[in-house]
Amino acid sequence: MKKILLGVALSALTATPVLAADNGGYVTGVLGASNEQNLNTAISYGVLVGYKFKTAISAEAGYLSLANNASLSSPPLGGGAATASISGYELAGVYDYPLSSQISIFGRAGYAKMNVVINANGGSTSAAESGFLLGAGMKFKLSKSFDVKAGVNSYNLSNNTGSDTPDNYYLAGTYSF
Repeated sequence: MKKILLGVALSALTATPVLAADNGGYVTGVLGASNEQNLNTAISYGVLVGYKFKTAISAEAGYLSLANNASLSSPPLGGGAATASISGYELAGVYDYPLSSQISIFGRAGYAKMNVVINANGGSTSAAESGFLLGAGMKFKLSKSFDVKAGVNSYNLSNNTGSDTPDNYYLAGTYSF
């Protein structure tokens, strides 16, 4: 009886790390290109931290810069050149659907709060905008701790004076610990 209990206990102890290997924290670096109807395509970058609760479900929070002094495609009132910067924070839930042991597709849904700054005619104006985000992409697992992703996020941001709907197309690298 003791041998059976010892065997069950050893099996449970050795199986736990395998089951827990897909759970835990991670950090993601993001680099991409964003666009918005009044904004020329801009370089985007950011960092996300997350925690995988189950094999397929994660929560992420992070900082993103969707545009940094990007030129506006339509000139402001009064003419002249104008630039815009969009940056802020996001919180999202992620669902991974495995296609194989190395490849999965994922969907993201969450909330974003961004600060939009417009520089034109020697002055600037800013507005805080918030709203929901939806995203999707594909992930390729390079090793147990590292994967790369390609995806797109669409933001629906608004405030009391208007709305912005930037899209962000990105590549990302994730390190899991």
